[in-house]
Amino acid sequence: MQSKQVNKHYLIVLICLAVLAVTAVSVLEPRVVPESDALSYLAAMAGFDSGGGASLGTLAYRIVVAGGGIWTIIGLSKILGSYENAWMFLNVFFYAGSVMFAYELIRRLHGSRNVALLSAMFLAGNYAMVTYGLGYFMDAGGWMFYILSALGVLMYAQSGQQRYLWLAGAAVGVGGLFKEYPFLGALLIGLYLIYENWRKPLDFLQKVWKPAVIAAVPTSILHGIVYFKYHFTYFD
Repeated sequence: MQSKQVNKHYLIVLICLAVLAVTAVSVLEPRVVPESDALSYLAAMAGFDSGGGASLGTLAYRIVVAGGGIWTIIGLSKILGSYENAWMFLNVFFYAGSVMFAYELIRRLHGSRNVALLSAMFLAGNYAMVTYGLGYFMDAGGWMFYILSALGVLMYAQSGQQRYLWLAGAAVGVGGLFKEYPFLGALLIGLYLIYENWRKPLDFLQKVWKPAVIAAVPTSILHGIVYFKYHFTYFD
């Protein structure tokens, strides 16, 4: 019975998300805005996809801040026919993921599925969430992984199981390939562990080093590749 109740709430969230996403895309009709960063992202995709990655120049900066998104869109475009189609598909996935993780986060905080459902719908219908999450922007991936990192920290706080810290660290590390926002999740991990172990510095170090390494490795690899291949860094 409990399992059916859980599945019912998740199904309701998914149905509401589908309605909101279809309505938003139909009404707002997302398009590539010349004044936005979309054109430079598309140029970076085309340059990298055509084999001219070594000559990207300053467009290599787009690989630094959103390499995961760019490479994923290039891969999906082979199936979906264009960068724009692939970009929208990926953002719909991130939009839905952000709301689903937020639902679970709020459910665990409040202990009420009804409160979690209503709160998740507030997030899903937020203007910024709809406009930037379902448009040609790179923000949605960062949002989803940040919320996932927060969920991981909360699950650790509730259970004491360190694997959830590793989950939070992985969300930061992988999410950092899509946008910078997930790095704020590293602050959540660090600050909570300081709070939990402020009288036990050795316990703090023992708990923090694994999620810190997990979070740092993907981004370090990406930045290393961009530096050695394009001679470009985040601070250039």
